[in-house]
Amino acid sequence: MDNDIRFIKGEGGLARPLPGKDHYSGIAYYAEEGTTAPAGWNYGEPQQVFSLPDMAAKGINAETSGFAVLHYHVKAFFSINPGASLWIVLQDMPESGQPDYAEIDDLMNEKADIRQIGVYIPMAFASTMVGSLQAKAESMEAAHKPIQIVLQPTWHTISIGVLDDLRLLTSPKVAVCIAQDSTDEVIELMGSDTSPGALGTALGIISLAAVNECIGWVGRFDITGANGAWDIPALGDGTLIKTLTDTEIDTLNAKGYLVVTKRIGLSGSWFYDSPTCIVATSDYAYIENNRTIDKAIRGMYAYMLPEVNSPARVSGDGKLAPDYVKYMESVASKALVQMERNGELSAFYISINPDQDVLSTSKLEVTVVLVPVGVNRKIEITIGFGLSI
Repeated sequence: MDNDIRFIKGEGGLARPLPGKDHYSGIAYYAEEGTTAPAGWNYGEPQQVFSLPDMAAKGINAETSGFAVLHYHVKAFFSINPGASLWIVLQDMPESGQPDYAEIDDLMNEKADIRQIGVYIPMAFASTMVGSLQAKAESMEAAHKPIQIVLQPTWHTISIGVLDDLRLLTSPKVAVCIAQDSTDEVIELMGSDTSPGALGTALGIISLAAVNECIGWVGRFDITGANGAWDIPALGDGTLIKTLTDTEIDTLNAKGYLVVTKRIGLSGSWFYDSPTCIVATSDYAYIENNRTIDKAIRGMYAYMLPEVNSPARVSGDGKLAPDYVKYMESVASKALVQMERNGELSAFYISINPDQDVLSTSKLEVTVVLVPVGVNRKIEITIGFGLSI
């Protein structure tokens, strides 16, 4: 009946934790030099944040001096992936130069399962930042904690023609964000030494995507949201994307930057692509390449670790016993079987050469080949008229 009380049930308010750990994310946030840490926080000590209200309850909101940009990024992160897990570590900038990024160690020591880390630094971009972060990622990988890093520096005036070409670097574990929204909230956050950028949005989409998925997937990852968020994307210096030519946007992507753009014929905004800081022909030229192999490495490590110092059975001729080879190949394949089942791998191959001399070397060599899932970066359609079909 018309004269009544109606209830409309909402969805997503509980932000139930997501399955798996691919969404485990971290933020290393650097405040201006001399900024006092908020009450309840200590520099260099990570805390888990479960939602934007939870962070407010822990002492950081939009009015917290020196940390309004962090609040903005956390809001963007959870608006995209409410059930994701997020850990945050704070630090202020050193007196001179860039930090040593020890806060990444702090995050990974707190939660070794973190898969991707966003780094916000109120400092103009320099390519040396990328190399430093790559070195940090390599040290994490050596410790069996592989991660992908997204860097959000400060952008002032962006001249596309003279921007550093990130594809000339050798840092596949790092992606650099040059995108920024143009809402009133973002404009208010901008200052002489600050441009908020899109770190929270990028980290949120990465945490939401399956490891094999490009964050620029038009059919799935539209980033527009409430209150006009991302209706009019821009660059970090405030330049609106709609004022750029297609060639300029293509150049930003070709140079390896994370940029947000519009698409003709659809309402929304998307990351143009998912480049990392290495030549485009590399096996690790995109975020999804690195996330896929990182997941394979983590999974294989977990299953193979119990086999360290285990007996390696051999036949009378000193070769590895056939049943032992078959057993070890099955152990090594467990994580990859699940990834293939999930659609994160197209196929894989594992081989253990039975002729290797484990008796002398005490080393078992395993060869693994992964066939990834492809990405349709370009679709070419041949079309024309004909007299008949």
